[in-house]
Amino acid sequence: MVFHRESGRGYGGGGLRAFGVPVVTGDRVGGDWVRKDLERHGVQMDQTAPPKANLYLALLAAINRRGVDIPDNPTLTRQLRLLERRARPSGRDWVDLPRGQSEDEANAVAGLVWLLTAEEKEEPFASIWV
Repeated sequence: MVFHRESGRGYGGGGLRAFGVPVVTGDRVGGDWVRKDLERHGVQMDQTAPPKANLYLALLAAINRRGVDIPDNPTLTRQLRLLERRARPSGRDWVDLPRGQSEDEANAVAGLVWLLTAEEKEEPFASIWV
């Protein structure tokens, strides 16, 4: 969802407040302005999510162990197929879409799978249907 700073509403989603969403989870991309704007509209932001490359690697692991069923959504399928995995000079893997490609659906699904399979959860899910 693309968040509109001034209205506190998401494009195409009717806004977080309209759905009664009290807390969202995200990473620290964009600095503090995202968290401040959300809080201004009554939504807390938990900035504990790892970078999106880590989310995509966690999604890949869940798919490979058949722990997640991906919905039959052409946009999501296209975005997941376009993901590129590269080694950085540091030796770490980096996963991202080519420049200029939209990644909203893939990012949302990867974040959801990460949230549901995080090791800190008291009752980890054996399988996830997104």
